[in-house]
Amino acid sequence: MLEAKIVEVELRDGYQSGVNWAAFGTVDGNPLIAGVLGSGVTATNPLLQGGSTVLPGVVPVPSTAIGGGVFGLALATSQFAAVMGFLETQGDVQTLSSPRIATLNNQKAVLKVGSEESFINGFDSTNTSTNSTSSINGTNITLPTPRFERFFSGISLDVTPQIDDGVNITLHVHPAVTNVTTKNLVYSNGANSNSSIPTASSNVNESDTLVRIQDGSIVAIGGLMQIESNLSSSGLPGSGGTIFSSLLGNKA
Repeated sequence: MLEAKIVEVELRDGYQSGVNWAAFGTVDGNPLIAGVLGSGVTATNPLLQGGSTVLPGVVPVPSTAIGGGVFGLALATSQFAAVMGFLETQGDVQTLSSPRIATLNNQKAVLKVGSEESFINGFDSTNTSTNSTSSINGTNITLPTPRFERFFSGISLDVTPQIDDGVNITLHVHPAVTNVTTKNLVYSNGANSNSSIPTASSNVNESDTLVRIQDGSIVAIGGLMQIESNLSSSGLPGSGGTIFSSLLGNKA
């Protein structure tokens, strides 16, 4: 059984470069153990506590904030509340989904939270039996048959576990955040005029991570960062657009 929490963190000022996981071990004064899993990490770099190996295959958390260059984070704790409380110290946290996924050894489990919508991804002009004919400016033209494809917009997560003979579990984790918007494509319809059709434009943030943990531990996958800016203005009624707007209003 895999228990997951998909959360969105709106970072406060001072944490724009990412969540500073190096401060995780000092939350509420309770010692917590964490280590980074990334490229070049081998079993010869274990995470140690009191001279004994806690989680093989990890290295200590760096002092700098973790951004998109770190593949994953292994936390030697089973308390989701401790992780959520730590994230709330660095930004506004919103839980998007809290699924529990049951899967077998070496079998992929897939989770999707979002919606699917059909968009035109091409035309079929060779199938004359389904094509239609239209008259534009007195000229008869054959309209090609559009081909549709469904695009997913939202959050997806697939996990493939592999359990060894001991107590270690290797997880292949692939999270992705996809945002699909409509983009109009202008084309010539062959009758000295142009037409437009709605097509899909995808913005994808994803990572592919291979981590090794012990049963009951937590893996945090980050780095799927987005930068958003909003412009708003406020002021006294009637002051906008006047010489007094710079004195009576403000923008953020």
